[in-house]
Amino acid sequence: MKISADDVAENMKTVGASFPLSGTVYPKANGQFDGTGTLVRTEDRFRLDLTFPYGREAPASKGGIYTREDFWRFEGRIGDSLPLVVEQLDPGGSRHWSNGIITQQYEADTLLLSLAEFGEPSARPEKVHRAAAGSINIEESDEGRKSLRRTEDISIHALILNFPLIHQNGGTEFKEQNDFLGESRRNAADTFSGSFDGVRYGLVQRGDDLNVYLCISTEADSMRSVKASEELLTAFLTGLAFATGQHCWPYRVVIRRNGRDVLDKIRPLGRFHRTPLAPFSERIGFNAEVGNIAWDFADFLGKATRFFDNESALSHAASKALWLLRGANAKDIPGEITLSSLCVLLESLAVMIFERLELESKREAASFEDAKRDVKAWLERHPRIAEAGFLRLRNVVGSASLLRPIDKYRAVCKQLALKWEGLMEDAWDTWDSVRHKKLHAILSAEDTNSAHVHFTAVGRIAGAINILVLRLIGYSGVTRTSVFEDKHDRI
Repeated sequence: MKISADDVAENMKTVGASFPLSGTVYPKANGQFDGTGTLVRTEDRFRLDLTFPYGREAPASKGGIYTREDFWRFEGRIGDSLPLVVEQLDPGGSRHWSNGIITQQYEADTLLLSLAEFGEPSARPEKVHRAAAGSINIEESDEGRKSLRRTEDISIHALILNFPLIHQNGGTEFKEQNDFLGESRRNAADTFSGSFDGVRYGLVQRGDDLNVYLCISTEADSMRSVKASEELLTAFLTGLAFATGQHCWPYRVVIRRNGRDVLDKIRPLGRFHRTPLAPFSERIGFNAEVGNIAWDFADFLGKATRFFDNESALSHAASKALWLLRGANAKDIPGEITLSSLCVLLESLAVMIFERLELESKREAASFEDAKRDVKAWLERHPRIAEAGFLRLRNVVGSASLLRPIDKYRAVCKQLALKWEGLMEDAWDTWDSVRHKKLHAILSAEDTNSAHVHFTAVGRIAGAINILVLRLIGYSGVTRTSVFEDKHDRI
């Protein structure tokens, strides 16, 4: 049976889809075991149902808790010829016996369908070409494939399911030929394209899904590895998730070098909820498109990719903070948990930036430590030191800090040249008014005006988190500062 990678990728979007499978299981403890069976899409993973010849079955798993070091490997084919590799095969699935024949179920999170690894050239038809005025004209081949006609040394295509495109600067012209109606045309504003640092990119909406294309020229990076290409894509998608307020994890990633696939993988990701707690929106995109405001989405994407592609503690912390922000406001999460999480995130992010930028005065810190040491020594020599009150005061002095969270937050805002009055100060005052209650008195009775207080606080605190990260990546321009109050500002 001839099965293509596109067949697998398209059908495996559906839970319950399956394909015939054969190949070899390589346990961690060496050995190899050949089996045949079925590849199945489950709710959130892939499952390999493999039957082994009598007396040559793979060993049973050891049970217990698994780490990546315990996973096995699978190499085989889907159908007659499509190569398949699973680098992290979960060996802990169900095991069945029937007439002495053993069938084992293995779980997997990622399927690798890389053709170049097996020395087979890729033959993907390319029928998309640039049209005038920044649009992309698309003609489908017999197989329905769409890709960029211009050959790049490295091209990356990622498919993100159910992901919106909040801004467009180009589109697609569709041509349709009907035997009765004749030829018709229609145009769709469904594309955003740009470039940075020798990387051309295009975001193309198809139905509910977003196609992300990155093209890297020889002049930009002739020696870029597959791993480095994946890291670039991850950084780009992290910025896109930040802008949109939705996890941007690709269902399928294809990386090509000199016209051949070097990586083709799919992951059974679900469809993620979009939070309104994002710095940008379709409204900002529309107003920029019609000229009501100045907003450079391309500038943001370039700066965000550079920042998140940088292996630094700040970039990792900012990425994690944004991921937690989106998770805190996910569907079915109680509002109290959302607000409590945002309070923790804002304080943690401000402290992290303060420490990584080394904003504390070494002179003031040394003076404070001297004073703390002298006061603590005086208390320890006091004749009443055995009393509870004196002991408590000594412990308070010993744990005292030079700067409060508000001091660190304000120093960060000053360092990042952010407006204090009417913007960052309002966010912190709101944080200060709700933090203690949400973290230490969450079970107390609600006020009659609790809904207004809650949504105002969520919008302002999330807005402050976004603003801090926007400034870290070097962005200047319009942003949403409080979604539920419908407030915007220019930073």
